[in-house]
Amino acid sequence: MGADLYITKMDRRLQVRGFEVSQGAVDAGYFRDAYNSYGLFAVMSQVLSKELSWWQTAKRKELFNKQNNMTVDGVKKWAAEIIPLIDEFQKVEKISVKTGKGIVNYAPDETQAVKEHALLLKRFLELAIAKKSTIIFSV
Repeated sequence: MGADLYITKMDRRLQVRGFEVSQGAVDAGYFRDAYNSYGLFAVMSQVLSKELSWWQTAKRKELFNKQNNMTVDGVKKWAAEIIPLIDEFQKVEKISVKTGKGIVNYAPDETQAVKEHALLLKRFLELAIAKKSTIIFSV
């Protein structure tokens, strides 16, 4: 399971990408993250000592309309909170997180991959703002 985000003002047919995490998916208006301890928000929460949760974000009524889509203003507000954390996360050199199996120390290529995933979320939010679009926020 994971969080699936879709920019509503983009072609939905191009967004169906089989849970792909890539620049191409983001450019089509789709972003995905996992809920497990290896997901972006789980890693960023531990590394930055911040409480990031897809579920908690989805419960923030001020960000969503009656159809449970994140509003244009909600996207801007959430981006203003998340993007500075993504920028801070980019400065991290080594990632070490606690999982159900103990402490996991990320190899340099794994660290880079997670940092790139964070940049995809930043790009996704910037794209939604530029399109003045709501986001389908499926968690």
